[in-house]
Amino acid sequence: MPTFSRSAWADALHATAHRWTDPDHEPRQAAIEAAADAEAYPFTEAHIAFAVNQQMDSAVQASLHDVAQQPAGPEAMQVELSAHVPLYGLSLIAYLTLRGTRVYLADAPSERPVLHAVLSAAQQALSVEAEHAPVQWETSAPESAPIAVMGAPDADAMDAADYACPDHPAWVVLDGNESADEREALAEDLLVYDGESPQHVDLIWAPEDVLPDAYLEALAHMRAAVPAHERIPGTLQMQQALLDAQDAPHAYADDLTFLFSKGAPEPQRGLHVRWTPYDALTEISEAFDGTAPPVGSVRCRVAITERVQRHLPANVRVEPLGTLHRATWWPPAVQTLADALKQ
Repeated sequence: MPTFSRSAWADALHATAHRWTDPDHEPRQAAIEAAADAEAYPFTEAHIAFAVNQQMDSAVQASLHDVAQQPAGPEAMQVELSAHVPLYGLSLIAYLTLRGTRVYLADAPSERPVLHAVLSAAQQALSVEAEHAPVQWETSAPESAPIAVMGAPDADAMDAADYACPDHPAWVVLDGNESADEREALAEDLLVYDGESPQHVDLIWAPEDVLPDAYLEALAHMRAAVPAHERIPGTLQMQQALLDAQDAPHAYADDLTFLFSKGAPEPQRGLHVRWTPYDALTEISEAFDGTAPPVGSVRCRVAITERVQRHLPANVRVEPLGTLHRATWWPPAVQTLADALKQ
């Protein structure tokens, strides 16, 4: 049995999220600024604020009390998060703790400063002794506690987990008729979190006769609002030099904060995104065979959703451009865990 009230914990999470929706809330401001200034934390203030805005708005609207009324989950669980995107894993941690499961995180608070700040604020509102708090940091879980892994870790980590909760990358399908707003939406999908989220864009499919110029312009415009972390040009420089040496067609920002390369549908890394021409959508369906890692979703403009969906496996979602990092509070990885706990 949990040593904290699940209903009170739902109240504490909701109240904390509501306070953190206010940009002027001092603990929020302090946490964002401290994380952005931390030398080892690889995200700019704009990325962190985006994450806080999205997650807190979603949490306020989430059915927290409905989860708190579900049957109790395991008494304890060790949670391993493979990504350091701001607030990554918050919804999964919330889901487990609302089910009465005490969550153990091996990470130091300094590794996940904003996540630690939000959870600490909620636990203070819960008013329980530290050893009875729903989330335990840098504390060994009981030996009998199962392990849940969220994100995109290596296959061995997923195989060793009792509950594997993977997040998969996305592909984008263009048809050349994207409006200026839709190109801006694509830019958000590409640039937010600098390609570090497990749910990043792996490939862009575009008709053979469509040039990337207008899309690159949208990326440059978005960069003004969402600056890249200072490490990004260095990570792309070697890849750009290799493309030059291979005389491979590519395009990039003057400050090397994003990079497109044209070629076969072979996913690259981070903000180096492959631009793959197609003559027919059947080429996309053929490319799904043997993709590793699996593709979680395809993003396109709403007008071509049905046409694109016909060429995809049934388990691949088609979502609008500009929604990749605006997921619901209970994303697919959490639903995967919820389904597993029913068994």
